[in-house]
Amino acid sequence: FLALVFMRFGIGFDLGLVLAKGVFFSLLSSFMLLPALTTLTYKLIDKTTHRSFMPSFKKPSRWIIKIGIPIMIAAAVVIVPSFLAQRSNRLLYGARTYPENSRQERDALLLEERFGNNVPMALLLPRGDWAREGRLVDVLIDVPEIKSAIGYVTAVGRGIPNEILPERLMSPLLSEHYSRIILIADSPDEAPETFETAEKIRVIVDEAYPDGDTHLTGANMVLLDMRSTINKDILIVDGLAILAIALVILFTFRSIAIPLILVLTIELSIWINLAIPYLTGIPLNFIGFLVISTVQLGATVDYAILMTQHYLDHRLMLNRKDSALRTIETVAGSIIPPALILASVCYVLYFSSSLAVVSEIGRVLGRGALTSLGMVLFLLPNLLRFFDPLIEKTTWKLKLLPDKHSYRRKPRGASGRRRQEYSPLKMDQQEDF
Repeated sequence: FLALVFMRFGIGFDLGLVLAKGVFFSLLSSFMLLPALTTLTYKLIDKTTHRSFMPSFKKPSRWIIKIGIPIMIAAAVVIVPSFLAQRSNRLLYGARTYPENSRQERDALLLEERFGNNVPMALLLPRGDWAREGRLVDVLIDVPEIKSAIGYVTAVGRGIPNEILPERLMSPLLSEHYSRIILIADSPDEAPETFETAEKIRVIVDEAYPDGDTHLTGANMVLLDMRSTINKDILIVDGLAILAIALVILFTFRSIAIPLILVLTIELSIWINLAIPYLTGIPLNFIGFLVISTVQLGATVDYAILMTQHYLDHRLMLNRKDSALRTIETVAGSIIPPALILASVCYVLYFSSSLAVVSEIGRVLGRGALTSLGMVLFLLPNLLRFFDPLIEKTTWKLKLLPDKHSYRRKPRGASGRRRQEYSPLKMDQQEDF
């Protein structure tokens, strides 16, 4: 979350700081308050203890391992398209989003239907060079998206000296050093053509006044600057977040391969989650895009760490296949409840909030929690099993049980003998694949 602090856009600093403080105080409460409450209420806990409602994951774990190769092939196929799709999302940077079926939305649609799209812009030019200002206005009027241009040269005329006109009439158009031109453009809110029009106007003004000292403002100009700033910030935030989590995993497991596998698994789930709005043609608010990519990464990487730690513990006594089976059996019951809690809370936010931005964050983050859960349960155990030799070679002082496992089919007898040799724990007899 602290990666958001490095955004040049000011809201990123506030978001990162608030989210980081929330994590810190939650951790502090878990370490200091929770043990005390547990000690004080242990009698009540013992009286209300019941059997686990989580089912056995013995059969699902067999099925997950059995289809391991198709899962990894499918992940390899979608990784590049999902990355490109999520990078191509249309982001919304303004605040003109209204609750669905609200009075504000109906009024906005009615105004747009009757008067069309009207985007006002204000252009300030150095005062005095009326001929050059007139040529610029002529060029701007020729732009198809420009409806009108109101300034001194159009409202009064180029040949009338401004000194003979009353100050009260000239003050809206002229100041001591600048001449103001009001431009009205026919462009929809935050559409690609709106940004193209803004860039086109900026280029025309810069060509007419190469010395600078011009100022161009308006809703579309502000959004254009926000887009260029935030697009760079997204790269910075994503890069720093991935680097920070990879370093934590690197020092935790003292491994080079494990951070790459874990980060790739969670990032793939993020890319798939954020590719869905692109494929369905639904734009995303830029705040939601930033929050979702960082929160989903930070909140769900814990599932991958827990899965990996259990796999490595089992590999000290079991072969690769049996370790993956036992890991899914023991870890699934621990990661499914928090993932479902996060997803359900987010979907409650999605269905209950009347604010479009908040509702959108709830929907996409809830879907992201379920996507990460699926990746950790289905893809990660098979990746750990497949890259087991690489993990052992790139992890400091890690000695795993020797394993001659192959993904090719083995005779039933040979498979059984190898399992008896390397499996001290009682495991069901299965065929390798």
